[in-house]
Amino acid sequence: MINEQSSKAKHSSWWKRRTRMEKWLLLVVAILVVIVVIVLAVSLSARKIDSQVCLSPSCIQTAAQVLQKVDLNIDPCEDFYKFACGNFIKDTVLPQYKTSISSFSIVSDMVDEQLRTLLEKPIKDTDARAFVLVKSIYQACMNTTEIEAHSLEDLKKTIKGIGGWPVVEGPEWNERLFDWTSTMYEFMKLGFNSDIFFEFSVTPDMTNSSRNSLTLDQPYIVSFDKIMRRGYNETIVQAYHNYMVKIAIAFGAESERAHKHMRDVIELDIALTRITVPSEKRRNSSLEDNPFTIKDLEKEFPYVPWLEYINTMLYPVKTMTYDDRITVTLPQYFYELEKIIRSTPKQTMANYMYWKVIKGLIQYLNNDIRMLQLEFSKSVSGRSQLEVRWRECVQKAQRLYIASGAIYVRHFFKQDAKKTIVELVDDIKETFIEVLKTVDWMDEVTRQHALEKARLMRAHIAYPDELFQDAKIEEYYKNLTVNPLKYLESMQNVSLFGQHVSFAKLDKPVTKQDWESHANAVVANAFYDQNENSIEFPASILQGVFFDKQRPHYMNYGAIGYIIGHEITHGFDDEGRQYDKDGNLVDWWQAKTKSAFDEKAQCIIDQYSNITVPGINLNLNGINTQGENIADNGGVKQAYLAYKKWVNKHQREQALPGLPYTPEQMFWISAGNTWCDVERIEELRISVMDRLHSPHYYRVNVPLMNSKYFAQDFNCPAGSPMNPVHKCPICVNTLVPGSSTSTLSTALRVRGQANPEYLTCALAVIPTMAPSKRDNYYLRPVLHQGRPIASPTSELHNVPQFYSTRDERIKRINNKRAYELHLR
Repeated sequence: MINEQSSKAKHSSWWKRRTRMEKWLLLVVAILVVIVVIVLAVSLSARKIDSQVCLSPSCIQTAAQVLQKVDLNIDPCEDFYKFACGNFIKDTVLPQYKTSISSFSIVSDMVDEQLRTLLEKPIKDTDARAFVLVKSIYQACMNTTEIEAHSLEDLKKTIKGIGGWPVVEGPEWNERLFDWTSTMYEFMKLGFNSDIFFEFSVTPDMTNSSRNSLTLDQPYIVSFDKIMRRGYNETIVQAYHNYMVKIAIAFGAESERAHKHMRDVIELDIALTRITVPSEKRRNSSLEDNPFTIKDLEKEFPYVPWLEYINTMLYPVKTMTYDDRITVTLPQYFYELEKIIRSTPKQTMANYMYWKVIKGLIQYLNNDIRMLQLEFSKSVSGRSQLEVRWRECVQKAQRLYIASGAIYVRHFFKQDAKKTIVELVDDIKETFIEVLKTVDWMDEVTRQHALEKARLMRAHIAYPDELFQDAKIEEYYKNLTVNPLKYLESMQNVSLFGQHVSFAKLDKPVTKQDWESHANAVVANAFYDQNENSIEFPASILQGVFFDKQRPHYMNYGAIGYIIGHEITHGFDDEGRQYDKDGNLVDWWQAKTKSAFDEKAQCIIDQYSNITVPGINLNLNGINTQGENIADNGGVKQAYLAYKKWVNKHQREQALPGLPYTPEQMFWISAGNTWCDVERIEELRISVMDRLHSPHYYRVNVPLMNSKYFAQDFNCPAGSPMNPVHKCPICVNTLVPGSSTSTLSTALRVRGQANPEYLTCALAVIPTMAPSKRDNYYLRPVLHQGRPIASPTSELHNVPQFYSTRDERIKRINNKRAYELHLR
């Protein structure tokens, strides 16, 4: 106390002795010192901020591209897809010739434009023969003067020369001369579509993927399968009938006859569609492994002279005998087909067959005919203009996929990108393997099989080296000829050539590193091949929004990384898991683990099936899309964990300028940007009803809603739209280690005291069940540290009752109750 008073007195007398000028000067100096301190602090802070933001040209460009897509006014925890793609949706105008615009179509359009510059160059004497062929296809397609003048008349003559189309020939058509198999043989010789009542293909044998075998399957009929099954009263089906009539009239049929004959044709089309097995019922491969000798095939299905039919189809590359075996995927279809073929009048059979051929050839004919096709297409897809001619011709040239791939990668692919992608694939595969090691619902026998399959999964990246070897490409195309003045004839030759290449592989050993099978470098897509246990990422998709070596890793892991993880997961989805490490159809799953997988897959099925798509009032097809949905949910998770592992190995990355988001948040934004899409309502309707992928909106939002990592990175409140309490995939890998788990049908023990999330996880499965099933379960208290929490008889809870009150559930979790979920 004394020292403090003495000090104050000294300070007071010192200040009083200063003159007014000195006092003002001291005050100014003090203010200047404060200003300097503030400036230094701000400067140091700015430098720190600058060090956290990437200002390289690539980062600035990447930030600009992201800002073109995102809508920063949308809360990412409310609707992440609209946040990640909002500006893209607002700013994208669909041209009348497109059904949709997406990240994939943008890259594909860019590839088309690049190829166009190469294909339009004059053919030189020094050009490799394969490049002459692909340029000739492009030239033939662009020669619209020749097409307008001769294409339709040439096709009419060809059709008449092999028997004629009854609807056109009228009374002159001779029913007695018609035999449906003989007519099919003529189609085969001409390179026309012969997959009319059934289709053959050469594929690796299901149970021995080291050899190729002949497979007999039901045909593809129409893109609107579900609608066709409903019958003629559907608007699209009637529009399809009108389309048939108009084409028949254009080929020379009388109007009245065209309406009558083609009504019989569409009724046959409906009947055939109804006996085909829908895709939802074709997910069990073992049900489709039905080997027959050709002799047995003729006994079982005697309405086709199978040996004659097959050898005519295979000529001149292969001959089979009665003792040779083929695989029949769906015997039930062929039993039903016999009834239809035997009961259908010859005239209707012939009309149907010629219609199917002509329908496939309209794209090669004159503009008037193609406009009739477009008119019908509008009712199905909403497209009301033809594609610009040059782009269509580039896409037709891509039918020669090896030649077009070779010419593309030699001029446009950045070779150093291949090495980076290889590293990225290895990182994500390694992460997937680490996840497999910790999956607690998988027994050790099944786990070892799964680990071996994952380790042996091959990756085909960008293109095979053979695309730079002219001699090998020339050998491949040695039997193909095309005429730049004859478009239709050239495309028939391409079809015949493709069939001969395929049939030549029959009964030969499968080379799983076969370069010819992995040379389609110009397709903007990615693939998993269950018969090879391989993944493939063509050169086209390794650019644009998907990949750029110069930008931050979080952008690449979120984009192409998501796709890589997606394809890896396909090896273990509901279909891929049926095949072993060598691509053979083998049941390598132990019964309990298989049952556990089925329960978890059902959660995904039910989650997606309960989503109603706005604007079309249709629910997603959770069964049809389950493989893709499983791959989406697993793929983005693997990519994220792989990125976090990369950061731990290297360093935390800088943010992008103008985007106030962490690297982790940018990973998710990149994933969302990848699936930005604008689609016509007509196309969306068909997609939801019949296709294997969910619409892009749900390929972003649902996997992210199911991800605890996403919720953590964006700090989404529990119960918000993007962080719902009930998440399907949490139940797959996050139960407490050591807990006794198998499936809901046995008992699922969840220890609430270890982590409340686990009880929520168990209960999350319940709402996805049908009410009748839900009532079959109850919760029972279990032991905690060796002592019962409560009397089992006093605390039995019906699941619906327990689940219905969120506050009650939270209270019980907070009270550290532990429960078992039991089947009554």
